[in-house]
Amino acid sequence: MLAAAEAPEHILRPMSIYLYLAAIAPAALPVLLPAAVRALAGGRSELLAVTLVYRLARLLSTIPVLLLADRFGRAHLLHAAPLLNGMAVLLPAAAFGFPSLVITAGTLGTGLGITSLVGRLMVADVSAAAAAGTGMAYAVAPVFLAEAFGPWLANPMYQSKLGVTTALTGQAIICIASVGYGAQKVPETLERHNAATWPGARQLAVEYMQAMTPEVTIVLLAVALHATLYSGLVLHGVPALCEDHCPRLLEPLNHAMALSGLALFPTLAAPLAGLLADAQGPLNVLLGAGLLLTGAALLAAAASTTPTVLAAAALAALGFGAVLVSAAAVLMLAAPRSAGGASKVQALLSLATDFGSLLGAALLHRGSAPLSPKAVLQGLAISGALLSVKLVARSSPSKGGRGESRQDRHSLITEQGHRSLRPDLVSRRPLFAFVVALWFGLGIFLTSGPPTNHNYEHGPMVVGPTTAELRRVLAKQKLDKTVHSAAAPSNFYMETR
Repeated sequence: MLAAAEAPEHILRPMSIYLYLAAIAPAALPVLLPAAVRALAGGRSELLAVTLVYRLARLLSTIPVLLLADRFGRAHLLHAAPLLNGMAVLLPAAAFGFPSLVITAGTLGTGLGITSLVGRLMVADVSAAAAAGTGMAYAVAPVFLAEAFGPWLANPMYQSKLGVTTALTGQAIICIASVGYGAQKVPETLERHNAATWPGARQLAVEYMQAMTPEVTIVLLAVALHATLYSGLVLHGVPALCEDHCPRLLEPLNHAMALSGLALFPTLAAPLAGLLADAQGPLNVLLGAGLLLTGAALLAAAASTTPTVLAAAALAALGFGAVLVSAAAVLMLAAPRSAGGASKVQALLSLATDFGSLLGAALLHRGSAPLSPKAVLQGLAISGALLSVKLVARSSPSKGGRGESRQDRHSLITEQGHRSLRPDLVSRRPLFAFVVALWFGLGIFLTSGPPTNHNYEHGPMVVGPTTAELRRVLAKQKLDKTVHSAAAPSNFYMETR
């Protein structure tokens, strides 16, 4: 850790910061968003408030980390990670009655793992970031698959505390085994290719094994277990643990899990975005297969009217597609880098993968509910404006005292030792940035949909009523049970009135 803190300035790369932000977001957003949504919306414009708060959170969370990295050095950035995690979780959890003990343990563990990962990425090559992204794909995909097969797990055994513990333990074992499997199989796959076909593959395999240190493994497990906690809590824990408080906690937990998936999936596509121009030969086949599987999964899940069997198969394909895309990103590092780079094509494909991830997270929690055109326009306007401001700020030169431009800090040190500018993830042209903002706004608004009705008869993906409607239905059912009771003949008079 101290060696990372004393690393030269040019070692600090945007990839490390982006990976840090994408990993820290699932820990902070699930407890910050419900509080902010209830404070801003008051129960009336909840969807609009979720969109607004999410964009503001992503916009503002970049500022302190960049300031710490630019002005005070890496040590402050490393020490701020668990501190920000703890403050973001402990205070809202204590104020709004979340299970603070469980959330605190998971969040502090995630923060410590992220701290180690950021320290490792500061002194490692860029292939370490791709290795981390691939490991996250292996770690997170089983969580989404477990969610897809949630209806088959929804039996009375899982509605008890023992059943919830069993389900969470099983999902955790799947995640841990997947991380270990990914750390073992990816280097073996790279080593099977000879140097003539895949230049640098053997060296990349060695770097991958070096990158899969205990620190990186810890953060992968922490992220996987963190996502497992929320997926298991939403699927199994809410009806079993909160009982009478279930309607009150159901809506914020659904939004929290959707936004956690939203923050995790673009992390998997991050290594792919900057390396799309390097795809050659069989890499195009691998990349195309991953994108086709992802697109087919999204279409199948969107078209399925019975989201139990079709949606489960679609989400399985979605998870497998994400693994293929991430594997393609790692293999692209072995290909020789091109001198130029089609930045617009890279930006479009990066946008397609990110937007697909947004839809994937949305389909987990929306089902097939229709959207209001007015609400879509509101979400697009807010997200588009905020993202445009962020893109303009990112493309403008920094005002630091060292005279170093942001473009210099975006350059990477290649294996040959010379500087090579990393292709931009998004074009700096205002019109193209505005189009990107509109697409992101649509995807984010789809993610912040109405709450999911966890009806175990139809599966957890069936979109259900709001809290107020649920209370009215329960009151009516209670009244109907009283009216039709044979032990209360006087209720017949109430029914006829």
